[in-house]
Amino acid sequence: STKSTTSQPGPNDVMYGRGGETNAHIGNKKYRYIVESLKSKYAHAPRTEKSKIAMDVVSLWRKLDPPGRFLKQKKNVKEQSSVEEEESEGTWYDVGDDEAKKKTSQALREAANPDAHYINLIGRDEAELL
Repeated sequence: STKSTTSQPGPNDVMYGRGGETNAHIGNKKYRYIVESLKSKYAHAPRTEKSKIAMDVVSLWRKLDPPGRFLKQKKNVKEQSSVEEEESEGTWYDVGDDEAKKKTSQALREAANPDAHYINLIGRDEAELL
């Protein structure tokens, strides 16, 4: 059974959050690989199928051994703590399937539109000149 909280994310856990620690985590790397492998299928799927593809990713992830989880960190309310302390301390909890499906849908959309990140970096008007 999946524990509801953990202090140490495992190899099949997707850690929510931004920054080096979450991007470098092995679970996040595996998850991104799965998402990238499905981006073309997702991009070409009719709207009615997109939700199913995202849920299939979540279901597949949950069936890993040990079971895959989607973890968010409980915020420790601490005055004057550094970002590094906040990332390394605290309890992680599973966000559940609905939230995991939302995250997966977003990741599939981002993966399916590689220009979006570039356009956000340089600005839409400049991108249209390319």
